[in-house]
Amino acid sequence: MPRSQVDAFAMEAGEVFGFFDRDYNGKVASHELIALLNSMGQYPTEQECQKLLKDVQGGKDFTLKQFLAMLKAYDQRSKQWEHELQRAFSAFDKRGDGSISARELQHAVCSLGNKLQPGVAKSFIRQADVHRTGFINFEEFRRLLSAGRHS
Repeated sequence: MPRSQVDAFAMEAGEVFGFFDRDYNGKVASHELIALLNSMGQYPTEQECQKLLKDVQGGKDFTLKQFLAMLKAYDQRSKQWEHELQRAFSAFDKRGDGSISARELQHAVCSLGNKLQPGVAKSFIRQADVHRTGFINFEEFRRLLSAGRHS
């Protein structure tokens, strides 16, 4: 991220942090972390927030500096998750065309030593296929697997 974007992001984080610092003591209550992150366009799970708090601070409240460290840690975890999803998607996408068919899904699951009936594979694809193409693309794959994500 270019320096100007980093500075703008830090300024935005400071402004949002200030909004949540209701008693103007330079701290925000830890139970407000998820709302604060949501205000920044980040949508972690409750478990992810607990891990961020545990990793960065130990008390009931956190400072702007600690919040910026939590944002950085969450961003790193999100990038790692995205990379893992991309690798998994590529393993399923045997044709390399950017989509997964029911047949590719069935083949990948079977190659892992599990059985998956063709009808079940088709049903799975149908449920995840937002665009109704008969395949799932990376965005649909990410949405499906991120829905139940826990750190």
